Amino acid sequence: MRRDEQSICRRILWAGLAFQGIVFAISVYVHRGDWLYSDAGFYEQPAWNLVRGHGFSYARDEWEDPDLTRLYRARNPETAAARFVPAATFPPGYSFFLAGIYGLAGRRPLAAVLANGALMLATLVLIFLLARRAYGYGKELGVVLVLAGTYPMWAYWASRVLSDMLHVFLLSLFATIWFTDRPTIRKALLAGLILGLAVLVRPYALLLPVLLGIAGRAFRFPAFRLCYVLPLTLSLCLPVGAWVVRNYLAFGKPMFVSMELGYGLWVATREPWVPTPEWERDLRRELHALGIQQAYWWRENRRLRQIALERIRQHPIRYLLLSFAKIPRRWIHLGVHTPRWAKAALGLYFGLGFVLLVMGFFFVRFRSHVVLAGSAVIVLYYSLVFLPLHVEARYMLPARPFAFLISAPAVGSLLRFLRAGFFCRLWEKRFR
Repeated sequence: MRRDEQSICRRILWAGLAFQGIVFAISVYVHRGDWLYSDAGFYEQPAWNLVRGHGFSYARDEWEDPDLTRLYRARNPETAAARFVPAATFPPGYSFFLAGIYGLAGRRPLAAVLANGALMLATLVLIFLLARRAYGYGKELGVVLVLAGTYPMWAYWASRVLSDMLHVFLLSLFATIWFTDRPTIRKALLAGLILGLAVLVRPYALLLPVLLGIAGRAFRFPAFRLCYVLPLTLSLCLPVGAWVVRNYLAFGKPMFVSMELGYGLWVATREPWVPTPEWERDLRRELHALGIQQAYWWRENRRLRQIALERIRQHPIRYLLLSFAKIPRRWIHLGVHTPRWAKAALGLYFGLGFVLLVMGFFFVRFRSHVVLAGSAVIVLYYSLVFLPLHVEARYMLPARPFAFLISAPAVGSLLRFLRAGFFCRLWEKRFR
């Protein structure tokens, strides 16, 4: 029987990999010519400049933050006429990854997209390893593989030159190394280094060790003990600290990125329950009325933060309640430019996923396995870390693998409930 279960689970894994590969190929074709989407230029240009020997920088005729240029010139007067200014608008992790791809294949966005596809498939394998560790070979493992293998947003976002899949892969790799019953100091240092690299790709996991340490009061697994969480945190600080020191040497300010939380906070104070294209156009008009030339500039971003904080001070309770009320919206994505029928379909799909996740928190025995406890910590962390901000759908991707791990037992319970014939009995009682 065990061999049969192993064979079935492995077949589901291969089927999921094949399905995601097909969806990814379709997405790559559909998005041809649009691989450099949204903020992709902020990753792609420094990567190419790095390959060409100009350092991790922006060319001033391609993108320039006047304040960063001023700070850099004040710190380095001999560079007054320099064309390239060190990049610090976004974190550097994905750009360094892109530089490695471009160094091998040239400046070909398709090569970067294909590398994202490889990361996507590798992430599915890591999800399999985590689920097998938590549940063994059985129904729950099969459910996790079905949920992860059919999730359409992996391929959708992997088909763009964006940092999301690299961050998801690194966070899943961190969990695979760290959520074990036998942690060691060496593993803590390695896991912390990988988590630090994930932070350099997307900064949102920076405070995750804090929640891991707090969770040690509820979960008695060794991986949550301070004697291991502390070296993990110190290891995380090595790559992050090196990047902050680099920015201090370049600009005289120990900044992580110049694109801080101002814009996201400002948008959050104006965010409707269901974002629409009309709402986006209103945002652009309001930015224009405020005289904001570029929301990604260091000075303008700080100005937006002050405007947002003033608005929050005027209505603090309303802002707090709306922020907590939007937690389900973090998990239920309707799209902005999608038609109504697509919003309805997405609402049903993601809404069911959210219901299964909430049910999973009641059915999963978090104290029975460190992987399940760690998954709960990561899901709660990503549900709360964006609380004050406006976020896009893809920002929740890193938590999805762990949501699938938690949801698996709920799927079995829901299927048993449906097979029990409750709705059939209700129908007969109502209409007979």
